[in-house]
Amino acid sequence: MKNRIKVIFLSGLLIIATLLIYKPHFTQKIIFLGDSLLIGYKIEKEKSAINLIEMSIPYKTVSRCNIGMTANACKSNINNLINERAIYVIIELGANDFLLGRSATETQKDLDAIIEFCQKRKSNVAIINFVDESMYNFCTTEKQVQLLADYADMYKKISAEKKIKLIDGIWQGKFGNAKYKIDYFHPNESGSKVIADTIIENILTWK
Repeated sequence: MKNRIKVIFLSGLLIIATLLIYKPHFTQKIIFLGDSLLIGYKIEKEKSAINLIEMSIPYKTVSRCNIGMTANACKSNINNLINERAIYVIIELGANDFLLGRSATETQKDLDAIIEFCQKRKSNVAIINFVDESMYNFCTTEKQVQLLADYADMYKKISAEKKIKLIDGIWQGKFGNAKYKIDYFHPNESGSKVIADTIIENILTWK
């Protein structure tokens, strides 16, 4: 009888330990809302930032990213994009809005609506600032320089007002180096790894 109780007790401990070890992989997930900076453009899927992130973190990764995705388009389709619960939602949006010449004020309204939707679903939210200091060197007009600065400030403002995590410097200052890009704006395999490494570090230290 004592041996039987001992076996049952040890089996129970083993089950609890197994659940504790594997819980993050099965019950905790991160949803990414983003664009080609994460899913890649003209590179192998396996080398994209989103795939590298998925292989390096102890959470299930759900990609709701699309090439050309804007904050406005995401807001309009948010009910379909966020149709499951997630402990974290990471938003990487705004780059295409900038390229389209949308004001930071209008883009912030869309991002605020997306964040509020996620927070109502009890998700922890982080927002990614796509702006790299070297991007200013690629602006051809003063208007572009000002718009880029407005976007950089916008992300900081959103983080402060919504009390969410800001993931900054995803290019690590390498945007201006052709070695890390496949074209004017998109990262190649090396650039995607730089972006992924920055995001992974932020996820693993997220409290």
